[in-house]
Amino acid sequence: MALRSKWGFFAVLTLLLRSGAGYAQGEVLATSEVRPQSWRYVTRVPPGGWQQPRFDDGGWQVGSAPFGANMAGVRTPWADTPGDIYLRRSFTLRKTPALPFVELLHDDEAEVYVDGVLAAHANSATTTYDLLLVTPEARALLTPGVHTLAVHCHQISGGQIIDAGITDFGASPARQTPTRDTFSDTWVAHDGLGRSVIAGGPEGALHPNRTVGVFYFIANHVPNGTVYDITKLIAANPGDPQYGPVGAPEWWSRPWFGYYQSNDEAVIRKHLQMLADAGVDVIVFDNTNGPTYPDVYLPLCRVMEKMRSEGNPTPKIAFFAGHGAWNTLYRDFYGANLFPDLWFRWKGKPLLMAHFDGPEKLPTDVASFFNVRESWAWTPGGWFGDGKDKWPWLDNYPQNYGWHEDPKRPEEVAVETAQHATTSIGRSSLAQREPPVDSLRLTPQTAVGLCFAQQIERALKIDPEFVFVTGWNEWTAGRFTQEGNGVLAGRPNPVGAPVFVDEYNEEFSRDIEPEQGRLQDDYYYQFVDFVRRYKGARSVAPVTLKRISLAAGFAQWADVGPEFRDDIGDPIHRNSPGWGRETYVNQTGRNDIVAAKVTADRDNVYFYVRTQDKMTPPTDPNWMLLYLNTDSNDKTGWLGYDFVVNRKVGKKTATIEANVGGKYAWRPVGEVKYVLRGKELMLAIPRALIGVRGAGAIDLKWADNIQQTGEASDFTLNGDAAPNDRFNYRARLTK
Repeated sequence: MALRSKWGFFAVLTLLLRSGAGYAQGEVLATSEVRPQSWRYVTRVPPGGWQQPRFDDGGWQVGSAPFGANMAGVRTPWADTPGDIYLRRSFTLRKTPALPFVELLHDDEAEVYVDGVLAAHANSATTTYDLLLVTPEARALLTPGVHTLAVHCHQISGGQIIDAGITDFGASPARQTPTRDTFSDTWVAHDGLGRSVIAGGPEGALHPNRTVGVFYFIANHVPNGTVYDITKLIAANPGDPQYGPVGAPEWWSRPWFGYYQSNDEAVIRKHLQMLADAGVDVIVFDNTNGPTYPDVYLPLCRVMEKMRSEGNPTPKIAFFAGHGAWNTLYRDFYGANLFPDLWFRWKGKPLLMAHFDGPEKLPTDVASFFNVRESWAWTPGGWFGDGKDKWPWLDNYPQNYGWHEDPKRPEEVAVETAQHATTSIGRSSLAQREPPVDSLRLTPQTAVGLCFAQQIERALKIDPEFVFVTGWNEWTAGRFTQEGNGVLAGRPNPVGAPVFVDEYNEEFSRDIEPEQGRLQDDYYYQFVDFVRRYKGARSVAPVTLKRISLAAGFAQWADVGPEFRDDIGDPIHRNSPGWGRETYVNQTGRNDIVAAKVTADRDNVYFYVRTQDKMTPPTDPNWMLLYLNTDSNDKTGWLGYDFVVNRKVGKKTATIEANVGGKYAWRPVGEVKYVLRGKELMLAIPRALIGVRGAGAIDLKWADNIQQTGEASDFTLNGDAAPNDRFNYRARLTK
């Protein structure tokens, strides 16, 4: 549990998916996005009090928003660079909005005032209309009557634009959206250490009444925050790492997605997809220090709603609250009935995990609304008592369990990847015994997950109703000063030395999310394997054997099964500010692969793939690549793939290439025929060409516009892969 400094950033809610269904969203004061709205404005600094309702703006100019230059949609020119513009507009409220947001298009920094009181502040710039939660002080003024909206925008460089309005989210009604089962528990995979994820079968039938929750951290949102990467700092100077200043949040390492902001919608979407693929039922937000971070959890909910509206599975959400955060959440989220279809309910009520500091207790209305489970670390202990209605989020091995109805019936148990850097219980520890660390504060077993594996086995033995896993994406912890002699990351830490309570480096950290260094995605697949062992996994049926004629059209695939599925709407599109001055841009998403099939006859194996919309031309680079593992051996080929098809594509034929030496290197072995029509593609590969004889299994993956970097992360970070990440479909061929 991070003892973070409470950074005072009230950041932009990047709710780009403004058209998503399921919101009782009402316009309070329209922007000019659809119809031009008139404002009074000046481009010189006005007298003090210009934000107040009674200020005389009779001498100001009149124009229609958006104001700006060198950007699409501008209606009234404003070209001072650098420079400022000041806007005023009166409006009438007929009723008090339930949950008002400022709707803002801005380049660059902007402030918005309601009746002279700051309602929202936005740093940097955006090319879309953002939603910013109105401050409580300004929200209190939004009662029926006449009001004034005042806006100041400061231009720094480049294009410029400003427009504003107010919208009311109101209540978000529940919506039942059919979920399209992708059968992700039937996908096969192995990690970078060669460990295979358990596959479904008769012994892997689904186990009922088992639920998986993951600790999900939403405080890594520090606009303009400087990046201090402890793993890199140690590598550069093991004896005296040059950490950042006291109080600064520092990264234990670099994620695959870079040093991202927690409200990065592209990262959020990928997180939700990976967790759903793993079988996670609920993500639990960390609000234990008091702040609730609506600037992160509301955009996350919006992305989640969008994914669910497309039919994609996602986990649901719950909160772990401390220091009174339950009151804020009850008032602003649950009480406002926002996103009720996303609430995780435990035994009939929304789940709330809560930590009480001293005499703290829940108000009666809050306690009656939730199913409350008190939570903290380590058992036994004073907070844990006899375990009734207690859910540890982290515990020493062998972990104790919490219970509800009967002390002999386990309700919840914690599973950790590691503990705190200040306990020196890292990823390599067994029964709280950490092996010696080297000069980089690592062990030879850092990537193996020994602590995680031991805790997993204990949880499987207990077999509770709920497993709580720590954690997914913590990444940062504040730097403090050692107050007394202690330990840090396997070594003594004297008074006055730097100390990091939670995260430190690759050994002393808890994230399962893939990392760019030693850990890569190994912990993710160890986690997937655990979830399948705990919840069970379905088996995949053998493919329907059938002779396909490439000249006979696509209707002949209708009775071929099984259909291998991929998520809808997941090709990578990203344009997001990270920490520091870095902006992460990735527009490799192109063809959205949604389904695939395989069949075979005596001579050929046939492959079929379908995209959501019409496929782009085969002349596109990195077009619709097909990777094949035909020898059922993950240790041969590149990531186990023995062949790749479509790296070179002609009008009617494509090249099939065999792997060379296990690296990302290929040599042509022949050509295969294909047919493309609209959003469907099929091709025929002679059995002899890929060494497939009789019965057996073929593991396969389709990938469009990955960048062929030769890294497993390519399937996660670029284009679209089906199935996702390292996973493969397994086509079982019978004789």
